Amino acid sequence: MAQRGRGGGEGVRTRDHLANSRTLQAWFRASLALLAIGYALEKLRLLTTPASGATAIGSLSRLGRWVALGGVGIMALALVRCLLHRREIEGAAFRPRLAADVALIAAMALSGLVVVAVLVASR
Repeated sequence: MAQRGRGGGEGVRTRDHLANSRTLQAWFRASLALLAIGYALEKLRLLTTPASGATAIGSLSRLGRWVALGGVGIMALALVRCLLHRREIEGAAFRPRLAADVALIAAMALSGLVVVAVLVASR
């Protein structure tokens, strides 16, 4: 009878699944932060008068939509990553996909840099 997982017994497999779940939750928290930042940038439009830099506020509003959309995209990528890792944990050999992790980290870093640039430029 073939043993499921990487070996080491049920405890190792359980630990791997719990770690995968914690990683997914961490990505979801980061994605929710991006959604909140995008929402805040969008709502800046309501706090300003049209005469006081309407063009800059309009571009912040559009940026807010893109940041929020990026948060949703990162949630979707994190879910796909979690499901792939789950299947590999259950399989006979676990081969982590470095490219998926690097893509998620790069997307979060880029989103963070955009937000920081907007906050610095709006001072």
